[in-house]
Amino acid sequence: PGQGISVIANGQREIHQSVSMDGVEAVMPLYNITSWTPSIDAVEEFKVQTASYSAEYGQGAGAHIQISMKSGTNQLRGTVFEFLRNDKLDAENYFLNFERPAGAARLPKDRLRRNQFGAFVGGPIIRNKTFWSFNYEGRREVKESLTTAWWPNQDFRRGDLSALLNPAVNPSTGRPFRAPILIYDPLTGDPFANNIIPASRLHRGAQNLITQFLPPPDFQQADILDFTARRPIARPIRANQFFGRVDHNFSPSDRVFGRIAIDHAIWDRHDINPNFPELVQ
Repeated sequence: PGQGISVIANGQREIHQSVSMDGVEAVMPLYNITSWTPSIDAVEEFKVQTASYSAEYGQGAGAHIQISMKSGTNQLRGTVFEFLRNDKLDAENYFLNFERPAGAARLPKDRLRRNQFGAFVGGPIIRNKTFWSFNYEGRREVKESLTTAWWPNQDFRRGDLSALLNPAVNPSTGRPFRAPILIYDPLTGDPFANNIIPASRLHRGAQNLITQFLPPPDFQQADILDFTARRPIARPIRANQFFGRVDHNFSPSDRVFGRIAIDHAIWDRHDINPNFPELVQ
């Protein structure tokens, strides 16, 4: 999550681009998103070809991106890196405190903690012949985003929808926020008296579901159908990526290599409704 990328070039959609890594296709066929994104420090070189490139790089009307990964050398070498992002360095979300009720305390900035760190190291197994390299990258990210929801108040939960008959007036326009809404009896086709559904017509199972899975509103706005909850929701990501490669030179013109790439990420996609968490791996 948050790692794969797609390419758009020459006015063509992402499905018309191609990315290869060490000569091997590196995109998911369905969406043409790179299935594995290497660390910057593990990349030896890259090339972007567009327009009339060689026929060996066909299958696309846009661009072809070639990536070559680093191998080891006769000297043991390595790098360590850390990329940091933090909400202390960012501006506040414009809508975070937009139209807050009078007297309500300001909400703090959306939290962002992103640490992208790792290391690359490579060296010889047999000098001038066989080499190895290894790369690790970890990502720990907690990012909050402002989310809204509409949860019914106690009157609506009891079947009392009379408030829909007399919408509040918007003070900025002098007109109601919306037209009156009538609730009809599906059995007779007639409106319910005063927009109140009789208790005998409320399904116990539906009421139980609403009580159990829909939290009560955090506040009530003048427009009764406007959102009743607004919270910054954090969706943490924990990702670990590994890459290993071994090269062997038989001669100046003959070379073979083997590699392995592993990427495992866990994404806690929390929702503003705590009853519906989602875990993506």
